[in-house]
Amino acid sequence: MKKTRDEFYRVLTNLEFVPNTPSFANAGANLQQLSACFVLPIEDDLQKIGQSLVDAIMIHKSGGGTGFSFSRLRPYGSRVRSTGRVSSGAIYFMWMYADATDRIQQGGYRRGANMGVMDIDHPDILRWIMIKSSEFTVTSFNLSVALTDRFMQQVEKDAEFAPEGLSPQKDQIDKLIAEIQKILQSLASFGDKMNNFEKSIQELKELLAAKQPGEGYDLINPDTKKSEGKLNAKKVFELIGRVAWEKGDPGVIFIDRINVDNPTPQLGRIESTNPCIVGSTLVSTEKGLISIKELVEKKIELKILTDNRVLGDKGVTLRPHNHLWDNGVKEICRLQTKSGFELLATPDHKIMTSNGWVPLSKLQPDKDKVFIQSGEGSFSQLKSLPFKSYSLSLPSEWSAELGQVLGWLVGDGWLRKGDKNCRVGFTFGEKDKKILDYFQSILNQWYGKGIKAIKRENNVWHLSYHGQYLVEFFERLGVKPVKADEKEVPASLFTAPKEAVIGFLQGLFSADGTIGIQEINNSKYIRLTAKSKKLLQQVQLLLLNLGIAGRIYNRSRPPRKIFHYTTKKGQKRTYVSDGVCFELHLGKTAVPLFLNKIGFLEDKHYQKVERLKKMGFYPQIFADTIAKLEPAGKTDVYDLTEHISSSFIANGMVISNCGEQPLLPYESCNL
Repeated sequence: MKKTRDEFYRVLTNLEFVPNTPSFANAGANLQQLSACFVLPIEDDLQKIGQSLVDAIMIHKSGGGTGFSFSRLRPYGSRVRSTGRVSSGAIYFMWMYADATDRIQQGGYRRGANMGVMDIDHPDILRWIMIKSSEFTVTSFNLSVALTDRFMQQVEKDAEFAPEGLSPQKDQIDKLIAEIQKILQSLASFGDKMNNFEKSIQELKELLAAKQPGEGYDLINPDTKKSEGKLNAKKVFELIGRVAWEKGDPGVIFIDRINVDNPTPQLGRIESTNPCIVGSTLVSTEKGLISIKELVEKKIELKILTDNRVLGDKGVTLRPHNHLWDNGVKEICRLQTKSGFELLATPDHKIMTSNGWVPLSKLQPDKDKVFIQSGEGSFSQLKSLPFKSYSLSLPSEWSAELGQVLGWLVGDGWLRKGDKNCRVGFTFGEKDKKILDYFQSILNQWYGKGIKAIKRENNVWHLSYHGQYLVEFFERLGVKPVKADEKEVPASLFTAPKEAVIGFLQGLFSADGTIGIQEINNSKYIRLTAKSKKLLQQVQLLLLNLGIAGRIYNRSRPPRKIFHYTTKKGQKRTYVSDGVCFELHLGKTAVPLFLNKIGFLEDKHYQKVERLKKMGFYPQIFADTIAKLEPAGKTDVYDLTEHISSSFIANGMVISNCGEQPLLPYESCNL
């Protein structure tokens, strides 16, 4: 201890290292607060706003400072649905934080200090820029504007519409700034002061408004995700520079640049850029695969699956998430891998690759390999179905049998609705008679009647059940009355217990799956064929959650005639295939894993299965080469944070998590 103390004293006295102010002021004191500042999250929820304020007060009491992003708060004048009133806006809550921390000395030594950040596209941005026109306003806050690469690009484009910037409006701008300064310094009541401030802000907004096609950038309401007008980016940028030059605030933060230059991505993200994914993205959780939108909107508290390779280890681990984010409408890109995995995310969202974390927009097709989930995930333990059925003798709980029925129904069955002939039907080939008998027993018990299968002229058996209640039962589970190329995995299956998921895969692969063994080139595989690529991509994710990696191939070919048949009315018809066909291919050790964990119903493909069990296989590789990367428009996006690995698994890929703050929420700065 003495040796360490003497060495530390030496580097201090030689000025080789100098710690932050709290270390000088608080080391040896009662509270021992050695961190300078903490980032606290502010979400658009009164209870959470209040909790962050309490946390800020306690941090200031201990000797620390605080930083906040106010970008999630709905803007001034927004409707509050729960009360029918309108929001005060981000500025007013920032003022509340300033008042509270003004009254607390940091550790008893100095007045509280805060950092506030607001996104450039927030509808309150002009209020944010102008609120410190008076040096006597919110003096405990330093304010900054978060500028994006996209905004800076628009600044250049808007020079076409305003080549002289604010110069033609200089007199009007000067007058407004002076007026706002006078308002903020007045002795009027807070309400009167802010009403006058709002009138001036509206005049300023009119001066900076974009009024020509192609001009300006959108101000996006973080609550509604809709545009609340456009401003000329060049004029706004000049206004920031002018006010900062005269008053010292606001500063600017180039948040896209910060994120690209994060020196320690393996330890966590500098979360200022709002990287995020689209709402339909399936996240691997302790209860199965749940869309990120559902997690966010329902505020679901559970553990998410993380891949330990991020931390230099093996396997996967369930860890709790800390926050859920609705990040509004943003530009997205579509990432596709050679095996058919697909992810829609913002260009700055980082993906784990064999070369470390890489922003999505920087990935190189045919070169970079992204990590995919490398071990079996988790499944729901809840047996009960997501709804209650009071009709017939239909099941109320999940089971392997229910999963099997759903699998065969999606593979070789149909739903009919919309008329009096509501019907659920299943088809079987001549070689599937044993499976037909198995399903007939289950379905007749549910239906309450002994329905018999009918053999058609083409040696295909039909097992059909009439009734609205039965159709509605399968619809509520997620089976859709659609054509083959629109089929999907029933939505309820993604959060069903493991035995039901396995049952579904058994039914589906038994209906439309094949086994191939070619000893000449040592090729052996299991394949699932479908016209719907989306169905196969969803099945691919279910398999991956069981530790089985598959690859999707496009086997489509030109349209062709398949066979001739005669209708009930005696009309001659020819069945023409459009040639659309996709295959989900399981090779390497995915084959024995499939046979051990899933298998086929009623010993289907028995002889080939026995041959496969005696063969050797190469190991699976849980990494996949990028095939394609392309812009995909704009849409609502979401994200979450997990603090141990700073990552999670989305649509089977290992991706970085994110948040809204310049540091991770509740993380401290020690500079």
